[in-house]
Amino acid sequence: MELVAILKCLLLATNTTARIEQLRYEIIHYVEKFEELYYQYKYDRLSVCKLTLHALLHVADDVLRCGPVWVAWSFSVERYCREITFCAKSKVVPYKTINKHVLQMSQVAAIACKYPQVRKALLFGKNDAPTPVSRMEYVYPEYEEHNIVLRYPSVRQFFLKLPLCKHLARFFCTNYPRQTYTAWLGFIPERCERWGKLRIAEGGDSIRSAIACNPASVYGGRDSSFIRFTFQKDENKNNPNASINMVDAIGYGRLEFLLAVTLPQDDNFGIDVSTTHILAYITEAKDVEGDGTNEILYFTKFGRSFILDATSIKNVAGRVFTKARRAAGEWAIVDRSGGLEKTDFSVEEHDPNDEEGWEN
Repeated sequence: MELVAILKCLLLATNTTARIEQLRYEIIHYVEKFEELYYQYKYDRLSVCKLTLHALLHVADDVLRCGPVWVAWSFSVERYCREITFCAKSKVVPYKTINKHVLQMSQVAAIACKYPQVRKALLFGKNDAPTPVSRMEYVYPEYEEHNIVLRYPSVRQFFLKLPLCKHLARFFCTNYPRQTYTAWLGFIPERCERWGKLRIAEGGDSIRSAIACNPASVYGGRDSSFIRFTFQKDENKNNPNASINMVDAIGYGRLEFLLAVTLPQDDNFGIDVSTTHILAYITEAKDVEGDGTNEILYFTKFGRSFILDATSIKNVAGRVFTKARRAAGEWAIVDRSGGLEKTDFSVEEHDPNDEEGWEN
């Protein structure tokens, strides 16, 4: 009950300096009692002494310095956590990114202390500038609004072999049926660009295709080529007598590589100006149907390969090999793209002249 009494005191709307000074000794007594009962001053029991336990020792000083914890935590700490967690994109070496980001935040804070205009901009300004693209990335104008960013490695003059040309012709014939499959097969250029990685801007995933996975690198043990994508299928494909009814569907598969195919202007094909298509070459997880965010889906092997537009790729998915249901083993799909995938510390913006919603 000592901890309960401490928390109740900290959650009070008002407090006195004398009460906080008394609370300091109550917290010290609680921590010492905790160590005596659970830690028992033994090395093999050190794991029970969590960092949060010893953080309590600083609470009294923080309250005297910053005010009640329900004020300091809700605003200062959560906003700072948002800044830190947003930059930690790498799951392999996140600490280098965090260290660099904390350093940059400190540098900006130092500049703001010297220049009042910068401080004012940080407090009240809003950055509408687009996210910068690094030297290892490229954005085609046709896909800028779709947040598709291509990343190296790339092959600028990639030769399209006949089997791959057939896949491309099948894709263009299906999506742009003005010309026949044979006509598209002859129209497709001999060479295009091949890219190994893809980034979905505005907080999306960074995807490494199968050709870009290097087992010898630091990231080699992580394969982020398995993806979730959307496509359209005929709802009545198993009923030859029914009319065609195309519906949206979800699929999973391995991203082999990406192609940037530039088609020249041609009136016969309905191309008014030279246009670049970013296409994904995907090998599907065979016989997988359904949404992996609602249920666990399983597959045993990969199936056919096909071409889709890069905008069909939604996010990276995981796969775990298990023998829980089959002796030979199978892959379970882990899709965390649902509504509960992220913690967001953002606060809704309000017009300072609008007093609605501020009655309390």
